[in-house]
Amino acid sequence: MEIIAADTDTALARMLDSYEHPAILVNPQYQILATNDLYKDKFGLIDSADEPARCYKISHGYSRPC
Repeated sequence: MEIIAADTDTALARMLDSYEHPAILVNPQYQILATNDLYKDKFGLIDSADEPARCYKISHGYSRPC
């Protein structure tokens, strides 16, 4: 699991990794906080250094929320 945010509970990490499909954790501003490995395999590595990765941009290619 790739953790974008610094503080994530290990139970949450195990839960995301247990899903059989790509899964992410997002905050109310649509920022991706964590991904499971299947999500990373499907959509690539998320680089949050320049600006926060937004779910609508990464998953759907949109410039604004869906």
